[in-house]
Amino acid sequence: MGKKGVAGWIIAGIFAFSWLSSGDPKSKAPTETLKPQSTSPWAPTAPKNSAPSAPAPASSRPAPPSLPPAKMEEPTELRLFTTTQVRLRASPSTAAPIIWTAPAGSDVISIRREQEWHYTTVSGYSGWIRGDLLSATKPAPAAAFRLERSQPPAAPPAKPRSDRSGEAIRDPVIGSCDCPYDVMRNGRVCGGRSAYSRPGGRRPQCYF
Repeated sequence: MGKKGVAGWIIAGIFAFSWLSSGDPKSKAPTETLKPQSTSPWAPTAPKNSAPSAPAPASSRPAPPSLPPAKMEEPTELRLFTTTQVRLRASPSTAAPIIWTAPAGSDVISIRREQEWHYTTVSGYSGWIRGDLLSATKPAPAAAFRLERSQPPAAPPAKPRSDRSGEAIRDPVIGSCDCPYDVMRNGRVCGGRSAYSRPGGRRPQCYF
């Protein structure tokens, strides 16, 4: 074989070695393999573009419904009057100390009651009074009652004197002494003190 034949084989061997080196699978870069997604219906799937939700702030949460405040029953005040002279006591007992003595007809404000006793306010004093000594109506003043009883009965009309003709022209008037048969405030007949009987005085018409 000549020199040209040997040189040709050498060149052919070089090309063959180069081709084999370029086709070696180990020299290639590893390619990324994708794992198959699970198609099981029970496998959890994350929603796309979903972020974990944060708890709502306390200010935005709805407040629980508030119950209306319970109504407190206030004690009812009752206006009464003392029927007689009443002793105001420190506690609901006849043996309790006496705070003040209220006169008859005093205006009493009853605040509360315990059985037969009333806790009251009288003329700035507070204490207990028995219910049988109080009344819803104000009694008549004792002074007026005494005056009515002590007033003397009206005197009967005085008969006209025999020297006068006719009869009395009117009924007697109490507290006026125009005619002799009128009655004074003390219950006595005017008689000679009347204006009709006084000489030189006015002459009211007293008889027919």
